[in-house]
Amino acid sequence: MQDERRLFERLSTKLPAVVRAQTDGSVFEAQIQDLAAKGLGITSRDRIPQEGRVNLRIEIPGQKNYLNLVGQIVWSRENFPDGWRAGIWLREQSTDLVSFSVLLDKANR
Repeated sequence: MQDERRLFERLSTKLPAVVRAQTDGSVFEAQIQDLAAKGLGITSRDRIPQEGRVNLRIEIPGQKNYLNLVGQIVWSRENFPDGWRAGIWLREQSTDLVSFSVLLDKANR
């Protein structure tokens, strides 16, 4: 059995996001599949880089504003037939805790 490294519970959700890779400036649409205090999982039809820092712009359901986060891709793999899947570690200083709590609440429903 594989060791579980997560410290925080992950909640399943479906939230649209736009991701920009800081290394080359490429931008792609993604969907957040799960999220927690320190990380999130995304899927995309576009290729997701294997590593590197990214900026995420996440649509908050029922809100007019967006949550902007900075993360680090810790793994990425092709997920046939739907595209790509990746895990992103969230950099602490990027997290707006009030907006993030709204996301967690929406994901919990």
